[in-house]
Amino acid sequence: MSSIRSYLLIAVLSAITLTSFVAALYGYRAGVAAADALFDAELTNAAILISTLLPAEVQASDPVPALPSSEVSFQVWNDAGQLLLRSANAPPTPMAPWEPGVRADNFGGHRWQILVRREPAAGHWVMVAQRADTRYLLADSVVRESVLAALAALPVSAVLIWLIVG
Repeated sequence: MSSIRSYLLIAVLSAITLTSFVAALYGYRAGVAAADALFDAELTNAAILISTLLPAEVQASDPVPALPSSEVSFQVWNDAGQLLLRSANAPPTPMAPWEPGVRADNFGGHRWQILVRREPAAGHWVMVAQRADTRYLLADSVVRESVLAALAALPVSAVLIWLIVG
């Protein structure tokens, strides 16, 4: 009888551990994807805000101010390809090709997630970027906490199963 209990205990614990691991892995991947989508939406909102707040009278002949920014890097270009405005951490050259959308690219010694947005009514392009490593660390820490909470329940389940079966 003892061998049946041992077998049952090991089989049930193995099945629960395996399914919990697969669920945690899926939850981690889905959580990181959701965080990426949220960060991309944040880039879009920042681009819209910058474009909305940009004074209509800004001309390429004006000096290009370098505005301080720690979390986001941005640039505003006119249709002629002249830089109108940028953050201090943005390069004086375009951060990405002139194609609307989100892409990853390198500048300033880091990997960046860059949104390029065309504003046809205003006649300018807005490029907004976040460092990829910062995005990853934030997403990873949030998702890891939720996955670890689910995995922490495994030892409790093991003890309960052992008490019930054993």
